[in-house]
Amino acid sequence: MTRKHFDEITSAVQLLVEEQNWQYPYTFQTIKSAKPILAMSSAEQVLVVIEIARQLSQTQEDWQLISHLEEALFELLSRRLPIGHDDLLLLLELLIEPADVWDRERHRNYFHYSYTLIKNLPTLVNTIESYSKDNELTSELQSTVGTLCSKLEHGHIYYRREISQLRIASQLLPIVPGEAWSDVAISDLLALSTSAQSDWKKLLIICANAKQSKPSAKWKRISAAALEKVGHEDFRQAIVRWFPLVDKPRTQPIRHYEDQSHLLHEVNVDILKGLVWLCTNFETADIVRAVGALGLSAYRRVKGVGERCVRLGNACVWCLGQIPTEETMGQLAILKAKVKYRGAQREIAKALTVISNRTGQSLEALAEEAVPTYGLSEVGKRQEQFGDFTATLSVVDTQTIEFAWYRPDGKRQKSVPKFVKEHHPNELKALKQAGKDIKKLLSVQCDLIESSYLQRRTWTYATWCKNYLNHPLIGILARRLIWQFHIQEQTIPAIWWQGQLVTTEGKPLEKIQPDTTVDLWHPLNMATEQVLAWRSWLLDHRVKQPFKQAHREIYLLTDAEKTTNTYSNRFAAHIIKQHQFNSLCRSREWENYLILSFDCREPGSQARRQLSEWSLQAEFWIEAIVDNAEDPYGAYPYLSTDQVRFSTTDAPNTPISLSDVPKLVFSEVLRDVDLFVGVASIGNDPNWRPGQQQERYNTYWQSYSFGQLSETAKTRQQLFESLIPRLKIADCCQVTERFLVVQGKLRTYKIHLGSGNILMEPNDQYLCIVPGRTSKSNTTNVFLPFEGDGTTAIILSKAFLLAADDKINDPTIVSQLKLRSLSA
Repeated sequence: MTRKHFDEITSAVQLLVEEQNWQYPYTFQTIKSAKPILAMSSAEQVLVVIEIARQLSQTQEDWQLISHLEEALFELLSRRLPIGHDDLLLLLELLIEPADVWDRERHRNYFHYSYTLIKNLPTLVNTIESYSKDNELTSELQSTVGTLCSKLEHGHIYYRREISQLRIASQLLPIVPGEAWSDVAISDLLALSTSAQSDWKKLLIICANAKQSKPSAKWKRISAAALEKVGHEDFRQAIVRWFPLVDKPRTQPIRHYEDQSHLLHEVNVDILKGLVWLCTNFETADIVRAVGALGLSAYRRVKGVGERCVRLGNACVWCLGQIPTEETMGQLAILKAKVKYRGAQREIAKALTVISNRTGQSLEALAEEAVPTYGLSEVGKRQEQFGDFTATLSVVDTQTIEFAWYRPDGKRQKSVPKFVKEHHPNELKALKQAGKDIKKLLSVQCDLIESSYLQRRTWTYATWCKNYLNHPLIGILARRLIWQFHIQEQTIPAIWWQGQLVTTEGKPLEKIQPDTTVDLWHPLNMATEQVLAWRSWLLDHRVKQPFKQAHREIYLLTDAEKTTNTYSNRFAAHIIKQHQFNSLCRSREWENYLILSFDCREPGSQARRQLSEWSLQAEFWIEAIVDNAEDPYGAYPYLSTDQVRFSTTDAPNTPISLSDVPKLVFSEVLRDVDLFVGVASIGNDPNWRPGQQQERYNTYWQSYSFGQLSETAKTRQQLFESLIPRLKIADCCQVTERFLVVQGKLRTYKIHLGSGNILMEPNDQYLCIVPGRTSKSNTTNVFLPFEGDGTTAIILSKAFLLAADDKINDPTIVSQLKLRSLSA
């Protein structure tokens, strides 16, 4: 280019910069200073584009001028100019330069680029695509485009798809870095050969177009061909490696978001969806497990956001519905139990219907008969051979799995044999993973069995034996529960013990027929002697029930409730933590919504549970305490509780008399409400200190922490009366009306049987011991006849600790033991 040409071009661009009468909206062609530029040849216009880009790189604060120059630049680029390699590379570098200046020197928390540039990204994409049709994209060009994309993504979260098209046009990997899984995926792919990278790149670009709710026939056909080139085994290994990382926090922050750890790039979501769809070509357990875990991660509820990524979760559920294996039912069962989002429940129901239609089984039969066994050959037992070594997996209870190793001579070995680690690493990993899967599914199945009370479920003896008593997985739960057998107009409760069903007297159950009706035993309406007999039997035989059954709390209608007639005030006037209460509602199948400060409604609300089998609805009335500041998302931290009501499903706004509510329904609903209050009450917070909130909070805390016992606490009291005499600290302990009193070496302590909080005699000084802060107490071998009551375990742990208070080393506790009030 001659000096004359250079002067003409710079002069034309300078006129463009100096023109002041640009008005919005405008077209480049109508601007006076554009006329000499439009009259130039296409080769000269390329040079004008470069000069405009140079001007942009030197302009930082005049946003109107920046917008005008960008409009001119992209108007010229849209003319499909004959831009060469060096000019295209220089243009990209000049577009990157403003970001570097701003990021380095000034506004770190502002957008790097103007809206005009982002809006015209398709023009830049077309320019690169046009160039690549006749020219090879050099690594230098690809690297520069990658840098530009990264900077654009960092500042413009709302234009992720447009930025992704820029990646694809430049033949880059479409995966966007900045997430744990995407960083690992990019690293893995860049380590491959050039041809393998090319195959993966084509497959991922196809996945990036997975924007529908389900794959089309065309998408399936194209993706199947691309998958064949990548290779099924390589794909499987990548999925098993990448999917678990999606649950990890981001590796790069996204601006303008307070909590960024959960955010997924929209383009990455599309790619993940496509990868999930491709998983329907596999039936291996590790793929099914990875898809199920990804679904849980996608549906995970994030504070202030909601479900993390519903469309990715829906893709996982759809995929599981297409894979015809036993393991898919296990994953769908886990999702159904753990994900409470209504949209997800609808998708899970669709997937189960697909499986039902494919297998010819009803949904009810499918839920019971298609439960995976994870290789268990008998109830709670699995045995695997690794060369001459034998491994056994034994399920002790819902949360305890034990592994044992045996040498060729039959003697037990404490650790995993070196031979197994070296020669069977994959099989060893699969065995350990089976243990984890068993624990997850047992927790789900435990809840399903417990829900049979309100679902009014019964079975024939033959069906019950097949799907419960003798099922390798479900039998772990069923054999530790008490069941009712309706034989010849008699109802006889029995439990499995030493290979047979027995009564509390140890007598075998007789005259059972295949059509004998079986249901789950409930202590309601049972004679007190019978309930106590079962509790003693469990303690004597050291049978730990998967949930409270013999020790289940019972809630009967009180005189006060007969007087109020249509509502119960039994759990009114408590102060509870809203977020904790909301989580508990979701776990117990109650519908509830957070009360927010910006809601256009009254601060009062109701949590509801639908009891479809009884044509009833239960309501627990709550109200936000608005005299305290809301959290950063607008939710009030505390609620006050009010009435419990019942209504029929066809007249939900008309409360019915409590005496008309079936006793079982009334008891189970109030048991849920007792749980909500018992767990979410501020009275259970050992860190609560006077002066933190208003005086009424502190008054309530003191009253709840050391006041009258709830039904749950009364049941705990009855358990301790039987259990404490069996413990080595029995001589130091006494169960009173409200407390477990522990006589230590230094002081006497009163542990409240409801809250677990502690007072020290003689002056009732409060002692704060936070669970998990103390050293491990000697409660490992203390037998409890049920699982799931954390407060009972905490109270016992505190009792063991305080019985030997002269040996406590924790300075936060020791300082409190030595502190005496002035009145003491």
